[in-house]
Amino acid sequence: MNNITKWCKENRHQKISWQARYLNAVLRGHYHYYGVTHNYLSINAFYRHVQWAWQRYLSRRSQRGFIAWKEFYKIGKHYSLLEPFLPMAARW
Repeated sequence: MNNITKWCKENRHQKISWQARYLNAVLRGHYHYYGVTHNYLSINAFYRHVQWAWQRYLSRRSQRGFIAWKEFYKIGKHYSLLEPFLPMAARW
């Protein structure tokens, strides 16, 4: 998970749309590789870490200060991250 934090730190000045596309590609790959039945909690933990790291380093983009989670979720409406999903076999 440190690689995502490092990536967010190094690329925080890029456009938000570009960051969202890249992070979604990382999440999609992670979900497809680790997305087996009974692994939802680990996948969800990775998703939450990506969310946390992105919010943290978007907050450091300007001198205006910290981006609250409420404002981060507004950004998320336009540039949403892919949420993990339960496989069909695990939903029963």
